[in-house]
Amino acid sequence: MVAEFIKASEAIFQYRESHTDPSNPHLYAYNSEYEALLTKQAILQSQLIQLPQGRNDPCRCGSGLKHKKCCGKAL
Repeated sequence: MVAEFIKASEAIFQYRESHTDPSNPHLYAYNSEYEALLTKQAILQSQLIQLPQGRNDPCRCGSGLKHKKCCGKAL
């Protein structure tokens, strides 16, 4: 699932690179293809967030600690 999310994110990046207006780099074409890529990325992201957190995995809060020594301590 992580690989799919990375692939979707790379597809969005490539789309933006190929559909960017050279005179205005902040302006890119927004169409149904781009919308589909964003939707797929959002779905995969929500699925990743819902995956169970392992006790020895890094905590999702970004502290750098293991889950069991950080936010998982209260469980």
